[in-house]
Amino acid sequence: MKNTLTFIFLLVFFSTQNLRAQLQNTQPEFKTGSFQAGESLKYKIRYGFITAAEATLEVQEGKKQNNGERYFHYIAHGKTTGSFDFLMHVKNRYDSYVDQQTLLPYQFTENVREGNYKRNSYANFDREDNKVQASKGTYNVPANTFDIISLYYFARSLDLKNISVGESVHMNYFLDKGENPMSVDLERAQVLIEAKRKADAPVGFYQELPIQKGVGRFGPFLKWNSMFINVNKRYDFENLTSLDMNELIEEKIQKEKDKLIHDWKDIGIRVEKARWGRFHILKGKIRIELPKTTNIDKITKEEAVKMIEAKTPKRKVAKKSSPKKKATKKK
Repeated sequence: MKNTLTFIFLLVFFSTQNLRAQLQNTQPEFKTGSFQAGESLKYKIRYGFITAAEATLEVQEGKKQNNGERYFHYIAHGKTTGSFDFLMHVKNRYDSYVDQQTLLPYQFTENVREGNYKRNSYANFDREDNKVQASKGTYNVPANTFDIISLYYFARSLDLKNISVGESVHMNYFLDKGENPMSVDLERAQVLIEAKRKADAPVGFYQELPIQKGVGRFGPFLKWNSMFINVNKRYDFENLTSLDMNELIEEKIQKEKDKLIHDWKDIGIRVEKARWGRFHILKGKIRIELPKTTNIDKITKEEAVKMIEAKTPKRKVAKKSSPKKKATKKK
């Protein structure tokens, strides 16, 4: 059971989704002693014979300064290694501080580093008023609300001796804005779908093409003509005017023009400026990165074609099976 829960945790461990869990009132009782301070669990995630990532779960002990109560401090580390770290650098840390008697958390922090994406967030749990004060706001929550790390250790402590084969312990997850998917009925689902439809509706038009707005992992954005445009802090995102949106789109179009060096439309190959002074040769989904020392103005169409061809995966040609010879009948 312990290994199964750990495996499930590791699947969630490298995800950037901001989920929390609430145990229903029908959960089995938990027992103390399933782990203790000083425990350290180390795991390796392998792809074939290559170690792709490593994870460590630690339990430490601390004492509150105001009242001397002892607490558990859970620490979860996760990082990619070797060639996988080169392809997609991940280095995440999660900390959870919980009451030793109830195993309920009172503070959670996370430090996420995944490629160019970074996030630092926190959640403080108010048990008396059943509220969570988090980085994105304050939420009303049910009793017995966990963060993902404290939930893992609480689940390890559940007494499952009275659980029969086929029975399950339900964990209800709710999203950023307090929406609990396990309690969503048909009527509520219809409301959410309608809200999503309205959110995706055009907020304006530019060159007779619709403009949409949204908030993603990198902040607020506009979408126009399959182009995503970041909205920086000098704009009031909630009250964007037509002039604001036109200005943002025109700036984005100009940036796209400025980074274009070659555009051989007849063969579908482009050469563009990239970050840190480097360059990209692009055709469809194929991208070739060139160092900043490249004399990019002297790259010819023929050279670009050769580089694309060298990068294009070879198609496997199925071998045609030779027709079977008919057996001649003996006279």
